[in-house]
Amino acid sequence: MAVMDGVTALMAVAAGAALLLLVFRGRPGWRLRGPLAVAWTAAGSLFGWGAWQLVAFGTFTAAPDPRRAVPGLLTLVEAAQVVTGLLVLAVGAIALAERSAARAVADTAWASAIRRSGRAADVESAQ
Repeated sequence: MAVMDGVTALMAVAAGAALLLLVFRGRPGWRLRGPLAVAWTAAGSLFGWGAWQLVAFGTFTAAPDPRRAVPGLLTLVEAAQVVTGLLVLAVGAIALAERSAARAVADTAWASAIRRSGRAADVESAQ
């Protein structure tokens, strides 16, 4: 059980770090393939494992010593894990959509600048 808790904590840290790299890009030329893969895998792991625990064990798990247990704490942690996974996936998707829109605007501006400079006419007449 301690190994799974450690893996879950590692996935939460990895998802957060990769999400920060996706949202606050360091250099314009950076490729996003690595941080995207880490964020997608870590967030999917958080969501999937938290949902599985919530459904399978969340409402039916009995504490070994009921006097020392906090009622509902395990269910709350599992629900927070599911919500965290969903939030990382949603924020990552929004960041990628914004990046795609910015790239489309830049491509449009570049194409209109070429048309204004007259280079497009030279290229078309060469064909």
